[in-house]
Amino acid sequence: MSTSTPPTTTTLDDSDKLSATLKLAELWSARHDQRRKYEYGVSLGLSAALLIAASRQDIEFGDVAWWIWAVFAIGFIFLWIRGTWVANYDDKSKAKHYFQIADDMIAGRAVNLNDCPNDLPKSDLKWWFGFLADWSNLFQTVAIIAAIVIGHILQ
Repeated sequence: MSTSTPPTTTTLDDSDKLSATLKLAELWSARHDQRRKYEYGVSLGLSAALLIAASRQDIEFGDVAWWIWAVFAIGFIFLWIRGTWVANYDDKSKAKHYFQIADDMIAGRAVNLNDCPNDLPKSDLKWWFGFLADWSNLFQTVAIIAAIVIGHILQ
């Protein structure tokens, strides 16, 4: 005869709830910060690589059709730059949410601990084009396009 133990529930006091909420806020903030560390490196590194390649006399940018450069730029912009922006947006939204809950808890306001913002839906135009309104992503986009254009001018 086997006996099973009934499931137990753990109740947290207000201090534990505040601590857990702050840890969740820090988790989402840290994810955003970690991504930012390499995001610029990839974008600006690619721009620099394109400019270095264009300055070399043995590599001809003109040998590559314009539409290939356009597909490359659009692909990089919409897969990398937009993709990192969406992930950053979602992480920042969650971090702000949990920091706000912690603030409400400290101030003694009512909170709903079960509520968490959803990720930005793919059906939202902001998911597709919201990155163009962010100065940092706009800068990365311009840097890639400028590197391609300058590469053709240098040739």
